[in-house]
Amino acid sequence: MQKINGKKIRILEFEIMSVFDEMGFEEVRLPMVYGGEVREDFTTEISKRFEEGKFCYRGGVFRISPFGKPEEMYQLGCEIIRRKDLGYEDISLCAETLNSVIAKIEKAVGKEIKVVIGHYGLVKKIFGELAEIFFKKNIAKIDEAIRAGKVDEKYALAFFKVFSDQNELSSFLELPQDILNFSSRISCKKLFNLAELPEKDYYTGVIFGIFLEKKRIGFGGKYSILKKEGIGFSINLLDIFS
Repeated sequence: MQKINGKKIRILEFEIMSVFDEMGFEEVRLPMVYGGEVREDFTTEISKRFEEGKFCYRGGVFRISPFGKPEEMYQLGCEIIRRKDLGYEDISLCAETLNSVIAKIEKAVGKEIKVVIGHYGLVKKIFGELAEIFFKKNIAKIDEAIRAGKVDEKYALAFFKVFSDQNELSSFLELPQDILNFSSRISCKKLFNLAELPEKDYYTGVIFGIFLEKKRIGFGGKYSILKKEGIGFSINLLDIFS
């Protein structure tokens, strides 16, 4: 097992939490075990407990991977939750907070971070009930759907292509306002990939993976839980230094 540098983790944890504090997020503490269940997701728990606001958190998360392997994460994250629709200023705040967090990580590791931006709601809208076969990259069924005229080939091409320029992606399809708003505020290196897949099904809009080289160290996006809208992201500190 690779040794993890605890001192570096503590320093970076302090710096990221300082960013959240400067941006006006309130830190909340949630129990690791609630109702006999071990915590596997902060976003859902925060949405259940609070009606509206800007919150940040840190702590352990345990999940079982699709392959049945237990995964331990130590997450730092933030959430903006609204009883009604999120505004442009909320999406901008999320992006600006992410910019500052990424700057702290890049300084700590001496490597470039990139943000890969997608849109879960757009993919579901374009492909409908066929969206699942695209996210699973079932090439045989996708080819069958194209041949049957159920899917426009240009949309399939856009799904499998990684774009370095937003305008190039826009030439394939009309992008929703939330992805445009978020993208315009991201200052680090960014790519666009509609195949970016969220780990949870509550995402409804712009989503984004945070990558250190080829490793995804964080994820975030716009979501809907209990009739509330929110946007936020989390970073797994253990992935940064492992």
